[in-house]
Amino acid sequence: MHDLEDIEEIINSFKDEKRSDIIQYYSGLFQDHVNTKNVITNKEIQVLISICKLEKKLDSALVEKVLNKKIDQVQTYILNNNKVDVKEKKQHFSKVSKWMKAVVKDVRNTFGYDRAEEVNNNFDELEVPEQTKDQKENRNDDQSPDSLNEASLENVKVSNLNKTDASKTRIELYTNTEEEASSGLFQSFNKKFCNSIISIFFSSEKFNSSANQLLIDLYYYKDRFSKVKDSNIDKLIDKISGNFENAKALSEAEILEIIKHD
Repeated sequence: MHDLEDIEEIINSFKDEKRSDIIQYYSGLFQDHVNTKNVITNKEIQVLISICKLEKKLDSALVEKVLNKKIDQVQTYILNNNKVDVKEKKQHFSKVSKWMKAVVKDVRNTFGYDRAEEVNNNFDELEVPEQTKDQKENRNDDQSPDSLNEASLENVKVSNLNKTDASKTRIELYTNTEEEASSGLFQSFNKKFCNSIISIFFSSEKFNSSANQLLIDLYYYKDRFSKVKDSNIDKLIDKISGNFENAKALSEAEILEIIKHD
């Protein structure tokens, strides 16, 4: 993808029908780019916002394409790296899962919350290593990749619960500032993320004590996005807390103490 300022300057040098044609061509190139990408970074988010501003409308289909590709990336990473079996027993908990830390770091970078941490601000895609079946089965949580871009992005069949409709959300990408637009996109992503957690971890069975690790991880996620006003993560935490067998869930105070020392 070319520099955004250069593209916008070129497009804005034209008027009326010619300008509209160029915007549509640019949008088509971007859609092709998204279709061929394994990962969505902040660069794609910036281009998405730019296109909506140039078109002076919310391109709901394009927003859905980008957010669904991002949630598929995150969900695949979780499926490949999570080692928690919520039906098992576990007595001791001391830290946030490495996979959750990687998810949080990646999502914060993608939606512009950690611009200072982005490597050279170029968002180059890392190589996606091929992994054998034995490598995947033998990996434990502490061996999870530090970045979602390092995850194996093989085809994994997952629930479509995360495919929420962006047209039903109030994302004014074409009138808000870039920061406000990114925040709006994150809120739509967050709803998809919460639905993905439900589709991955919930079944007809109640949780055993090992599911406290998931609670710890989600409290960490909530803490790292505490400035974002969104109730979906709270509802998800309540749903998980209420699904334990025989009241085996840790208290909020116990979880926050673990997060504080990690």
